[in-house]
Amino acid sequence: MFCAGAAVIVGLIWRSSGDLLTRASKVTDLHGIQDYAWLSDREALLFRVSGSGYRLNRTYSLEVIDIKSGSRRTLGNLTRLFNSSVGWSHTARLSPDRQWLLWMADRKYVASTLDGKRHYEWPMRTEFRPHPIDFEDPHMTGPCWLSDSRRWLEFEYSRSGQHFVVHDIANSRTGRVVALPPAAEWWMSESLGGDSASTKDRFVFSYGAAEVEFSGTVARTVRQLKLPPSNYPGSLVDSAFEPKTDRVVWAILQMAPKEGWVVRLLKRVFPSYKTKESARMEVWESGMDGRGKRLLGLMPVKSHYDPVRKSTGYEVSTGFRWLPSADRLSFRYDNSLWTVSAP
Repeated sequence: MFCAGAAVIVGLIWRSSGDLLTRASKVTDLHGIQDYAWLSDREALLFRVSGSGYRLNRTYSLEVIDIKSGSRRTLGNLTRLFNSSVGWSHTARLSPDRQWLLWMADRKYVASTLDGKRHYEWPMRTEFRPHPIDFEDPHMTGPCWLSDSRRWLEFEYSRSGQHFVVHDIANSRTGRVVALPPAAEWWMSESLGGDSASTKDRFVFSYGAAEVEFSGTVARTVRQLKLPPSNYPGSLVDSAFEPKTDRVVWAILQMAPKEGWVVRLLKRVFPSYKTKESARMEVWESGMDGRGKRLLGLMPVKSHYDPVRKSTGYEVSTGFRWLPSADRLSFRYDNSLWTVSAP
């Protein structure tokens, strides 16, 4: 009787807390849209894709949507440049002043004004990269802007390992090389942290959740984000940094046994006892120093069981972005773009 009561209590705790989706507003449909970025609180840049398979079999249309009126316009010159360079949308980054677009292309980097009338290119070393250049893992980063909207940061692979290279958009020569922080094992992977402005000469890398300062010859980890403790196993799904207010939002996929304490007792008595897992996604906010943690809400998770692999996959919300005013958050869910207040 005690175990059953405890199971009910655990189930209630697991399901309680606000649903973020019920407080959010649907902005626009995102079918056919591979990525997006905010030009202002009212306008968003959309990457519409046609075709499938390898990158050469796909073309993009770079469009601007007014979320208030619903009107759209295509950036023709920029679209042609993006396609001719064989650019990858998941690496594209708007400059902090939202005047330039920077992206990884076929063995080079390209930066262009949004009207496509001015652009610069830099060759990219590919011989030491650990995966094919057209590998489209969504966790691979693109280049990263610095706060002055003139310089940008490359994460380069060389014979001796990885390092940063600081480039200038008006200079196509080799940039300034900055060594990685000492004993930073997580630098073996690239980061997601390219869609926010840096703080002076610092930048937040989502993989490893660290703020890195690299104005010298060797990069230095300034702050390390501490995730909130949890009683359930979880994994980081997405994150977004807001430099104006020094806030970070991150989403965590968590799973817990549906039956609570009953399951623990059954597994102890019957070691072969198996259960299905329930999943949810928590969206948290805090400062980069880990202070002021608060749960913004929960997001629904769709599960898909694969009978062949005998495993369950989860479809979760992604594409978290701060709007330029820094008081609203956007995300992608069910092929739609949503925004929610996050004061």
